[in-house]
Amino acid sequence: MSTFKIITDSASDLTDEYMQANDIGMVTFYITADGTTYLKDRIEITAQDFYRMQREKKHFFKTSLPSVQDYIDEFSKCPPDMDILCFCISGKLSGSYQSATNAANIMMEENPNRKIVVFDTQLASLGMKFKIEEAIICRERGKTVEETAEILKKYTSAISIAIDDLDHLLTGGRIGRFQAFAGGLLNVKPFVKVVEGDGGLVPQCKVRGRNKVVPQLVQIIDEKIGECPENYKLGIMHAGSEHAEELREILEEKYNKKGEVEVVDVSLVIGAHVGPSALSMCCHRKMDS
Repeated sequence: MSTFKIITDSASDLTDEYMQANDIGMVTFYITADGTTYLKDRIEITAQDFYRMQREKKHFFKTSLPSVQDYIDEFSKCPPDMDILCFCISGKLSGSYQSATNAANIMMEENPNRKIVVFDTQLASLGMKFKIEEAIICRERGKTVEETAEILKKYTSAISIAIDDLDHLLTGGRIGRFQAFAGGLLNVKPFVKVVEGDGGLVPQCKVRGRNKVVPQLVQIIDEKIGECPENYKLGIMHAGSEHAEELREILEEKYNKKGEVEVVDVSLVIGAHVGPSALSMCCHRKMDS
């Protein structure tokens, strides 16, 4: 029997099938098209339509975080005697964590016997999923919600993102720190990373030409996992990039991980900022057995 319920926001990129199989609830972000139309991520707009419209530049998209009430509504679906572990995208990238925390405090005031732990993953996409996978293992082993949260704090992920189109960082309000970094140089592809243990987004490096993006990502991962690839999970997130499959094949052969490197379309909440054709790599330190 479950010792706690797992809930996440939609930045975790979990499939409907995975959530159903593992009894996971989800709170979705909102996507704003041209400042007027609000669409629920995954429900009212698909990733395929989203990235197509981005490429055609028919719409400018921004994201809006889930409200406190959105989280209260999802938490309220759980039995009143069941504890909850809620996973949120990095608090440095979104206010989703704060909304969830406020909702949890309200509900625990009403029911002090229930524990609701809101976990700032300091990550996004597959970095969040890898954390959730380990929470499921902890739950199966009978760990409490608080014990599980403490265990998960010990393990981090490295995420690097190759940006193909800087327009979306600019219009999304995130270009400030990248202006000097990218400079506007012709055909320069900047890389950014999520800071481990912090969750902020900072410049990492840059290459000239799209054909150098995949080799650079491989180099970044190689420097991270060194001679111990068996201790890491690898995953690829992309916003419609044509190079995702190429990168997967290289990594599976290089690190003897045939069939183990997961590839996902990155969630719309991330895609709205990184733009079409972005390619990202996640390297997660596995939880000890």
